[in-house]
Amino acid sequence: MTTYLISSEIQSDRARTIMDSLIKNLGESMQITSTLWALKTEASAKELRDTLRDQLSSGDRLMVVKSGREAAWHNILGPNQWIVDNF
Repeated sequence: MTTYLISSEIQSDRARTIMDSLIKNLGESMQITSTLWALKTEASAKELRDTLRDQLSSGDRLMVVKSGREAAWHNILGPNQWIVDNF
């Protein structure tokens, strides 16, 4: 499985709630900040993008990035150990 970082700017609160729920259901996930998620899944970045963009309006933004081997962070929303175990 691969861990991806998913970042989005979504203008509608309702669409943000739907997007967050969708990400949670796509695999093992953790919210890092209010607009950044980590997701562990078998899907590719392109497949994730295609699935998630169906929830976006024309002014919204989305970025899906495969995680690397090095990371540093401060004061994230989820548990530090999840990042250590999955990056």
